[in-house]
Amino acid sequence: DSISSFSKAVTPYTRTGNPQSGKLPYIEAALSALPPGTWLDGELVDFDSKGFPVWGEVQSCMGSTAGDPTGKLTYVVFDVLSFSGLDIRPLPLMERRSEPDGA
Repeated sequence: DSISSFSKAVTPYTRTGNPQSGKLPYIEAALSALPPGTWLDGELVDFDSKGFPVWGEVQSCMGSTAGDPTGKLTYVVFDVLSFSGLDIRPLPLMERRSEPDGA
């Protein structure tokens, strides 16, 4: 899953590129503080009470029309692909993971 931010509008996408706007309102709101033109790569995860992932719940939430308005899912970011409109994919992974200037 990826998340993009353009003009302060945050749009979650599935692996296949399908937009999921409105299905994750709490994640969209939290990520709206990112600069426009930011692309993140990560995964939605539901953790059980012991901190282990429960993958079936992610599929249930995202497969429904409502998505996950209750905030059960967590977005775990693996990579920053673009920051403030700058494509940083050519940089080594460890540089992309460091805190960007102005963040």
